[in-house]
Amino acid sequence: MTLIVGIGNAYAGDDSVGLVVAERLCAAGFDAVAAPDVSAIVTLLTASDRVVVVDAVVGRGSAGRVVELCEQDLIGACDSHSADGTRPNARRVSSHGMGIGQALALARALGGNTCARDVRVVGITIEPPRAAGAALSAPVAAAVDEAVAVAQRLARD
Repeated sequence: MTLIVGIGNAYAGDDSVGLVVAERLCAAGFDAVAAPDVSAIVTLLTASDRVVVVDAVVGRGSAGRVVELCEQDLIGACDSHSADGTRPNARRVSSHGMGIGQALALARALGGNTCARDVRVVGITIEPPRAAGAALSAPVAAAVDEAVAVAQRLARD
């Protein structure tokens, strides 16, 4: 069985899109949970052999695009460097303090063989969060149906 984890902050506008997608998937009968922060997936990654994470992503194009990321994409984000080539830039695909790649690496280090073997990410591109607010922007709200469909496909594959 596949666990779907929607990540987001309900009070940060577009950053809440993962929660919105998880709610829709749960209502459709999928095993989906909402997580308020990426760190929550460290323990959730041991709950199933396959996990689909749905989250807002920054720096992958204009707001409202749906992108699929695999574990290698996430590792690259953790290993990348800032423009000056000196500082790690693990926030490249995450709007959170801890990126999904970092959480996955931590879960693997702590859980070993109990960690999900297949982790996929459905990202919905957003602009960097700047202010508190509960509503999704129009481009991100328009991407919710596509993100739901992609997460459903990944959960069934």
